[in-house]
Amino acid sequence: MKYTLKQILLPFENAYQNVIVDTEETSKGLSTLANTLVISPNHRSLVQDLVDVLNDNIEIDSDLLITHLISIAQFFNPQNNVNADFLRTTLNKFAFEKSHLDPVFDGTFKINTSGDETFSSIELSIFELYQLTVVHMWVTDDSFIKERSLKDTQAIIMQGYSLNKNCKINPSLLDVGDNRQILDQYNSVKSFLASSATQFTEFGLQLAQKKLNAKDVVIFYKNEQFQTLLKGNDGIMYILSPILDSDLNWRSLKSVNGTDDDYLNSLQQTNSSNNNFRNGNAEQQLSDEEFARQLQMKEDAKYAQIINGKDAANNKQDPNNKKYIAKKQKQVKQNQKASKAKKKSKKCVIM
Repeated sequence: MKYTLKQILLPFENAYQNVIVDTEETSKGLSTLANTLVISPNHRSLVQDLVDVLNDNIEIDSDLLITHLISIAQFFNPQNNVNADFLRTTLNKFAFEKSHLDPVFDGTFKINTSGDETFSSIELSIFELYQLTVVHMWVTDDSFIKERSLKDTQAIIMQGYSLNKNCKINPSLLDVGDNRQILDQYNSVKSFLASSATQFTEFGLQLAQKKLNAKDVVIFYKNEQFQTLLKGNDGIMYILSPILDSDLNWRSLKSVNGTDDDYLNSLQQTNSSNNNFRNGNAEQQLSDEEFARQLQMKEDAKYAQIINGKDAANNKQDPNNKKYIAKKQKQVKQNQKASKAKKKSKKCVIM
């Protein structure tokens, strides 16, 4: 699998970073893992190889991505014997399979250890290898439901549905054993699931808002998929949602139904500002020299993609495609070095 990369302005520093645009209907676990590592202030400086390989390309193969992620896991866990082969297999599942996690309605996850459900515990342990937290917001304060997981409630629904059907035919069954209590639980669970079909509740949103601190970057789980979520300096939570053919990269998380959410190209850069940068305003915060360099990088990558597409249409076996892109990427690196050298020379003032 090949992932397309897109350049965004980092939320907590004045720098650009390529991130993965994952359009597949999978768990997005692999792409989210990589994106979270290069965006999180607590991880970014420790994963420089991953930062570089993303910034030096316009797309990345999942096998290469996994190779870098295995090296990072071994670096983060020097005392543990990280099984590279097992980790590669598991990360491949992240790329192609939807999640098997079983959310508990108190904000945690149920660890299953039998049959096909074993992978749910492995998923959490994988994120723990990278010192990343996984959160969900399908939470309630109902004393009965909050102790159950999704799979628990599904079992209650199956049992209650059959009993409810039989009781409509023969009401006297309500007085047999625990049938009345079972039906009460069935109706309670059914009502909760119906009112939270998006796997997201107002209570869960408020709870996450209280627990997360500014600059926290975590893995957000919802609808069997993973996303990168952070809390900005403005106190608002944002989800990384890069759209390939658009400037939009972030979605604010202000409401359950999404009516108050905003789609943004970049996030605010200072604690003092309460306004999100839109329509390129974030780029104006950079120096003229840095801004020009970033524009050049964008144009180089865009032109390389155009040429690559045209050549592929004319001759899919043409080796010049790779040579051209490599040449353009080399030029980008040279531009970066020249920019740094120029900055350094400006600092050296002869008296």
